[in-house]
Amino acid sequence: MKQVVFDGGGRVTVTDVPAPQLASGHVLVRTAYSLISSGTEIGTLRNQSTGLVQRALAHPQLIRDVAQQATRDGLQVVLDRIRGRLEWLTPVGYSLAGIVAETGPGVTGFKPGDRVACAGAEHAHHAEIVSVPQQLTVLVPEGVPLRSAAFTSVGAIALQGVRRSQAALGETVVVIGLGLLGQLTCQLLRAAGCTVIGIEPHPARVKMAERLGITPVLTPDAPDLAETVSQLTRGLGADAVIICAATASDAPVNQAFALARERGRVVLVGDVGMALEREQFYRKELDLVMSRSLGPGRYDPLYEEQGYDYPPAYVRWTEWRNMEAFLEFVRQGRVDPSVLVSAEFDLEAAPAAYESLKASGDTLAVLLRYADRSEPVQVRTPAHKLMLLPETPPSDGRISVGLIGAGAFAQAVHLPNLRRNPDFVVHAVMSRHGISARNAAAQVRATYATTDVAQLLGDPEIAVVWIVTPHDSHAELSVQALEAGKHVFVEKPLALTLTDCERVRQAVTASGCLLTVGFNRRFAPASVLAREHFATISAPRHMIYRVCAAPLPVGHWLDDPERGGGRLLGEGCHFFDWMAWFLREEPVRVWAARVPTSPESAAVTLKFDHGSVGTLIYTCAAAADTPKERVEILGGNRTAVIDDFRAVELRCTGQHTRRHRAVGKGHAQHLVSFAQTLQGRAPLAVTVDDGVRATACALAALTALREGNPQIITRL
Repeated sequence: MKQVVFDGGGRVTVTDVPAPQLASGHVLVRTAYSLISSGTEIGTLRNQSTGLVQRALAHPQLIRDVAQQATRDGLQVVLDRIRGRLEWLTPVGYSLAGIVAETGPGVTGFKPGDRVACAGAEHAHHAEIVSVPQQLTVLVPEGVPLRSAAFTSVGAIALQGVRRSQAALGETVVVIGLGLLGQLTCQLLRAAGCTVIGIEPHPARVKMAERLGITPVLTPDAPDLAETVSQLTRGLGADAVIICAATASDAPVNQAFALARERGRVVLVGDVGMALEREQFYRKELDLVMSRSLGPGRYDPLYEEQGYDYPPAYVRWTEWRNMEAFLEFVRQGRVDPSVLVSAEFDLEAAPAAYESLKASGDTLAVLLRYADRSEPVQVRTPAHKLMLLPETPPSDGRISVGLIGAGAFAQAVHLPNLRRNPDFVVHAVMSRHGISARNAAAQVRATYATTDVAQLLGDPEIAVVWIVTPHDSHAELSVQALEAGKHVFVEKPLALTLTDCERVRQAVTASGCLLTVGFNRRFAPASVLAREHFATISAPRHMIYRVCAAPLPVGHWLDDPERGGGRLLGEGCHFFDWMAWFLREEPVRVWAARVPTSPESAAVTLKFDHGSVGTLIYTCAAAADTPKERVEILGGNRTAVIDDFRAVELRCTGQHTRRHRAVGKGHAQHLVSFAQTLQGRAPLAVTVDDGVRATACALAALTALREGNPQIITRL
């Protein structure tokens, strides 16, 4: 299918991508019209058009971050990441209308053939086919043209701004900035019975507002602007001011303070400067509020992705209900977005559509027009596959890989390592999102990209399935791949439950295939040197493994017990595995405690069967610039200290201290080891049993935290 993307140089292109895979709770829609945002998208395009050096100079913190990454991971790794980002294609668009083609499991209220409007920058792209959560999809009322329904997302944003202003019947509201969002805001305010005063410098937008009955419209640099508004409101001032402008200047917000009445409301909808002048803000005791996108529910994964609605009795106007309400205003004829359309372009002419917006301030709204979708169309499986190279299997003895998952970690770590390793060749990449699959496949010069996991698993050319997906899918995908006769590399953790761990282990036994888990730190140069330092020591050892992790954003999938398993299971398994590998002992018992002020943090102590003790301190409360990992191993008159996998210090009583530079966390070395195993030249270094053990340790630690008692570690 065709999709509009921005490339790393800020150019607009229309490219082929695999059709998106229909997910549970999602609706598959064939697009009829999509709206190009004259504010958000053009701003993004101009930013990407800026040279890399200029962008870096504008954000000096980025330069510092890159320097730190280069010191920690090596310059080549950082260059690979930058090169990958420059080659990446970015999907755009967030407001469209079309026809339902299919509905996923759990979807109610929609059926094939329904006319719908869709929202969300994560889903409602400028593409022929989109997969959108049902909470971001609404039915288009009879009589509303799809070209008008394509405005629904922007209309809901405008409506949320009006709601945040608490504008009441008969009040006077000033709207600063009469672009697309401002024009819709004015129409909604008039429909609500408010008197509207517009402020806009551009003559064409002034004329459009006047055509829609918005009078007066004043210019922001007009002399005595505040006095004029005072006169128009009989000396009172505006009851509310809604800022829809987009500018780095602080002038709009401070001008709003001057125009508002005492104890009036100022609402920020647009992106403007925020250097506030306190005097009028304080003297008038104004309320300054932010309006966030389409309304309550936006950016909440439980609401948008998992379909948990907010009860209307407590949250009357969610983003979904705002979308529905906007379409009802259109149906009643009280809002008419179609008059704002400056031009329509066919999808293939999208670059010209963007140029028309960039070149003229007269342009308000541009629609992309797709093929007629008046009848429901079933999406066929071939649409989920995009060939990038001729279908020729590798003939040079390399191991053919099928990658499942093209998220940030796969992009930053696995794709560059697979591309550099001479023993592997990536034959196919699968991701639920077509553009992600295409980007990743292009990065490693794969033969094809797909959004259909069954297609990849059924490909006879693929020898190894590489799984880099959210944690809850690891076990099921591993089992499916093993049953398909494929070897498996699965990122940690192996699974989130012991039941699923056992399912995977049984599948390994039944298939006769190899499975390894992404416990890369075993292979880090510092780890190897430290372990060799203790090779002749049989006495029990003490170990302290300190991890300083950055706090996760609220709602992050890793914190979801069902999807990510939480920090201790999702990432802590790494360190439990490392301890057991280093000590060559089996963990038998676990103690755990948590600092009350840092719920993501924990201290976990493992007792091993030969007497060694290891403590993991996992904290999110350290200073931001603290190195992430530090390991100390002590025993048998020897000490080893690993400093963030950049250096290792080795001490032995009576000998000189040895210090070695040892950069890297072992990702590339793990690939080398796995290739040697697949080629029959070495035993498997990380087995399914290692994956089971690490999950068992993490689950026992979570139980110890919850119950406050030490736990026996379950052995399957």
